[in-house]
Amino acid sequence: MPYLIAFLLILLPLSLSSGPLPLKERLLYRITYSGWLTLGYAEMRILGQTQTQGVQCYELETKTWAADWLSEIYPVDDLIQSHWDPALRRSLWHSKRIHEGKIQQSYVVTFDYKKKLARWKQKGFSPQTSGNRAEGVTPRIPNIFQDPLSSVYFARTWEGESKPGMKFNLEVFDDLGIANIEMEVLNNEKIDLRLQGRRVTLDAQRIEPRFSSTGLFRRRSNRLFLWVGRGKQRLPLRIVSEIAIGSIKAELIEAQPGL
Repeated sequence: MPYLIAFLLILLPLSLSSGPLPLKERLLYRITYSGWLTLGYAEMRILGQTQTQGVQCYELETKTWAADWLSEIYPVDDLIQSHWDPALRRSLWHSKRIHEGKIQQSYVVTFDYKKKLARWKQKGFSPQTSGNRAEGVTPRIPNIFQDPLSSVYFARTWEGESKPGMKFNLEVFDDLGIANIEMEVLNNEKIDLRLQGRRVTLDAQRIEPRFSSTGLFRRRSNRLFLWVGRGKQRLPLRIVSEIAIGSIKAELIEAQPGL
């Protein structure tokens, strides 16, 4: 399941007005094949606050790992971290470590908004992406810029409203470059989840993303759909990626604090 964690991180401001982020939070997702065979899990956390570039930031972290039965065949051990400025709503620091099967990649990046540069150091990226460089810069970054993880929290703190048929665009740092993501709101739905060990029905918006990238957000299937909660917490609830012989699904199974 290469880069499956990306499916949990691609969000835009696509629901009702948000509330403030909690100081700490843990979200756990079960990743399955066609809704029944467990492939692994992903955990998204707000660890607390930290200082970066003299700014008080949220410390964000996401981990993904394979189920026990799969780990011997296809090990997965991904870790993505970000330091996000909630006042200006932009990423200041970001790191990614990807270990999926034979894929092993990592980078760390600092965003310099005065010079509009992303300064990075990397291991394992292709010559096409990195030019065989261990470090470098990505120029012309926007003044409000997200990494894959911070885009979730950018969405959750946006004040606005969306309706079916609306489209949104976001530029995100991806694969040592700038990726453009277009999102279209398809419709409002009620979805059933097994959350905290009990069945619940939640209001959500179904969204389809379209990517222009060669990296973490590159297209890996025919179509991808997201269900984002319409409550104040604006949580990613379900992600379904179509493949040739079924689908890959990620669903929220635990939330602390609870809904």
